[in-house]
Amino acid sequence: MALTLDTDTLNAALVLLIDPHEWRHRRVDSVHLEAGERGRWRASVDCTPPRAAAIPYGDDQVVIPLAFVEKGPMRDLNVADDAGEPLPVLTSQENTGLAAGALLHLLAVEGVDVEARMPALGDAVRLLVGGTGQMLDVEGLLHHGFLGETQVFDPRDLQQISDVTRTLMRTLAQNFILGVVMDGDCLDRRQLIKFSYFWHVDPTKSGQSRGRTWLAITLGSFGFQRSLIALDVPHAGDAASFHLEVHPPEGLSCRVELPPMRFLRQSRGFSDSSPTSVGHAYGAYHQAELSTNLTDDVDVIGEAALELYVSRRGSWLMTLLLSLFTFLFFLFGLWFDGALYVLRGQGPSGGVDPSALLLTLPGVLVGLLVSAREHVLASVLLMPIRTAAVTCSALLLVAAASLTFQLRDPFLVPLWNLGLGIAAVILLALALGAAIRGRRTRIAPRVYS
Repeated sequence: MALTLDTDTLNAALVLLIDPHEWRHRRVDSVHLEAGERGRWRASVDCTPPRAAAIPYGDDQVVIPLAFVEKGPMRDLNVADDAGEPLPVLTSQENTGLAAGALLHLLAVEGVDVEARMPALGDAVRLLVGGTGQMLDVEGLLHHGFLGETQVFDPRDLQQISDVTRTLMRTLAQNFILGVVMDGDCLDRRQLIKFSYFWHVDPTKSGQSRGRTWLAITLGSFGFQRSLIALDVPHAGDAASFHLEVHPPEGLSCRVELPPMRFLRQSRGFSDSSPTSVGHAYGAYHQAELSTNLTDDVDVIGEAALELYVSRRGSWLMTLLLSLFTFLFFLFGLWFDGALYVLRGQGPSGGVDPSALLLTLPGVLVGLLVSAREHVLASVLLMPIRTAAVTCSALLLVAAASLTFQLRDPFLVPLWNLGLGIAAVILLALALGAAIRGRRTRIAPRVYS
């Protein structure tokens, strides 16, 4: 292995991991929600790797711990420099070795007798940084000194472990270090490093879609309440300033707001006031003074609030026009004397039966509302709007059938009154939801300092 874990290397790693704001100046993340349950997460980090804290790799290369990336499904990872040239990254084994070595070295610096705790401590730390990051395990280790049934720390050790170390242990339990291997001449030189990967979106997962009942989805689709998705951003405090852009699926607009980061103080920030085609939020962070008594369970993965809206075009606009047409069709049919006879083709002009034209309308409109490739979040949020459109189409189909097959009273007028009422409810829901949403989003951009 080209990575040598001596004392100087571990000291350098701790400096870079614990105080990243000194050398990571700015990070911009762009989230693209594409098709199915897939998304593309792109990030660029503006940084100046310090020569004084270099992690040597081989003869003339160094390792840059560019970011923490949440443990979980991630495919097609691409890392490149500012010229677009691909860069290698540490293997899983090297990553685990670096993270475990840094943690053990930090524990030794703080007075924990690491040698006396071996091999239990070494196995626990490697399991912690190389496993799936279950918070129950790390909290049990930090609170009671046990990992499962194995004692790793005694009470005296727990008193010596600082909040900085506890935070780093929690972070490495949930994230892995994206260690980028670069030439040694990158040190003390400001540069831009980019990386991206496919990101799996599970709308049923707790933390990305909480309590999404059909009623809540329907109210959010029409605009009566906010449709919030929790977007994990464990890296929001990785740099001195952080920008998050979210590109929602076709048919949706969004706004995004960054979370307050535990252990970090957000000095200033910005988030959009109203939904746009690209949501944007910004935060500037600096290290906060850590408390001396952190005993609560802490999730160091922050969650940005992603607020999704159905765009006032496409499916929403077509459904509005269709519900208006359906409402007016039933209204005029009931309001004007003899209108039903004219629609049957029994009016003065005779001849062509106009109700036959209505039979083609539902199929055309439903076909226009169907998209072959769309994101699962768009499917979920647009489903109530599409259901309303299909309902209006079905009402027109029933109306056409009642005219074509000569349905008469006492069934015809009640049937048409029912159709009028359903169309009126859909039209009113669309209009009222749009008004409530517009009033809720007409606020000034959120700027804080």
